[in-house]
Amino acid sequence: MKNFQPAKLHERAHRQDELRNDLAVRMQRERMLQANLESEERVETKRFIRQVR
Repeated sequence: MKNFQPAKLHERAHRQDELRNDLAVRMQRERMLQANLESEERVETKRFIRQVR
């Protein structure tokens, strides 16, 4: 590892925390979108089955 000044190390750690938080938010949003999509698919399937009967 290079010789970083303490301020640089702190700045770098802070940036990594921000990136981790951004990733966590994006992953949570993706999970919500996926859950919504799966829910819509179930509703559509039920609707289709009702029409076919």
